[in-house]
Amino acid sequence: MSAVGSLIAPLGGFDALVFTGGIGENAAPVRRRICEALAWMGLAIDAAANDRAGPRISAADSRISAWVIPTDEDLMIARHTRELIGIE
Repeated sequence: MSAVGSLIAPLGGFDALVFTGGIGENAAPVRRRICEALAWMGLAIDAAANDRAGPRISAADSRISAWVIPTDEDLMIARHTRELIGIE
């Protein structure tokens, strides 16, 4: 949680929070705890949406939106590697 908090101050706030990767995509309890800790900023979680992994997990009336966005990290690594070694 401190990692999210340490980013908020220099940014002067935020409009959206995106959960991705293994934990972000698959750990509803972790997402819930983070969103609940950010309630003071106006983030309200939709518990049912969070349980089904969204894609939007914030409540309709939330001032800040929260999302679960799937990634394919292996594909991105392969694309970057191909670019670095010059294979087209």
